[in-house]
Amino acid sequence: LKEPYSPTLSELAVVRPFRFLAPSAFPKDLDLIKHNPKPIGTGAYMFADSKLGVSDTLHKNPHYWDKERYKGIYYDEIILKVIFDPSAKIAALRSGQIDMIYGYDQIPLEIFKNMQKSKHFATYLSPPLHSVNLVINSASPAFTLTNAQSSTLLRQSLGYAIDKQRLVRAVYGGIQESANHIFYQSTPSAQKNKEERAIQESLAFLRTLADSVDSHLHQKGIEILFSGDNPAHKMMAEIIQSDLKALGIKVRLSASEPSIYRNRLLKGAFDMAFSETWGAPYEPLSMLYSMLIPSHIDFAAQSGLSTKTAIDEGIRKLIVLNPSSPTFDALLDNVINMLETSGVYVPLTYQKNKAITHPKIKGIKMGVVGYEVPFWEFYEEAK
Repeated sequence: LKEPYSPTLSELAVVRPFRFLAPSAFPKDLDLIKHNPKPIGTGAYMFADSKLGVSDTLHKNPHYWDKERYKGIYYDEIILKVIFDPSAKIAALRSGQIDMIYGYDQIPLEIFKNMQKSKHFATYLSPPLHSVNLVINSASPAFTLTNAQSSTLLRQSLGYAIDKQRLVRAVYGGIQESANHIFYQSTPSAQKNKEERAIQESLAFLRTLADSVDSHLHQKGIEILFSGDNPAHKMMAEIIQSDLKALGIKVRLSASEPSIYRNRLLKGAFDMAFSETWGAPYEPLSMLYSMLIPSHIDFAAQSGLSTKTAIDEGIRKLIVLNPSSPTFDALLDNVINMLETSGVYVPLTYQKNKAITHPKIKGIKMGVVGYEVPFWEFYEEAK
């Protein structure tokens, strides 16, 4: 790391209790659960108090390594309030009970767009943070044709049939970006031209396939599985269903309870489902590493690929290779290219973080790390 790591509250107290732990904090028997050492952290704030289901409180860290850069003008105390209902969040903001709502999944689209028009509040959008992909299960009988090449072309063709621009407008009101890659990156114009030709060839392939009485897609149809508590994924599934129907492909939508949804993904019991990448600092290496074991959707979705062994070998070489090595970038590009050309992943959107605040708060910067809220940047001007 180039500078000391500043863990967020969720990382300290909820999601991952110890991502980094000083050697002095490890008990002799290494039983962290029994001893439960208290996190200290090196960030601008220290964990002070927690009231389950109500709030968490952070206090300014007097020993923060970089406190002089901001001349100490950032807030002395941060109180994170737990408010589940979107309307209640806005009501609390309007009444002054809270000063900020922060997070791409914390603010419904319509509320955010309405607040953009308000003169009494400020709204912010971050750069793209991570991607939302439609994942096609390569081991599903629905996508298994006579040979691996035809199966790959089928998956690629389905991806090209989706109108991503319409999807972004309908689901996200245009505030997110349509995606062309699993991980957020720029696309050279030559590659864009190549993709345009591939789109036309793939759609022609799908129309030819529609005339085949042996196609699973037209006899039995395919299923798009999504978690029932995710309205954005439901809307995307409906749009994809419409796009594929125009090509004569039957698609049925299946909402599932979150825990059942995850189990089906791990077992590979799906045709199509949604997946989100992890964003910085986990992309691409941490996410690629997770593909080696059945811990997420990726392992099952890739299990039917003839290139699965080559993909896994490439990932294993990457994670032990020094990023400064002259072969690192080429190997990384090759692994990602194998994943993208497999047709398993259909990039849909690049997600951006959102925030709504009172105008009195200054110094707000929307970073590129989705799980980080840079409280140490925020301050109010002296009256």
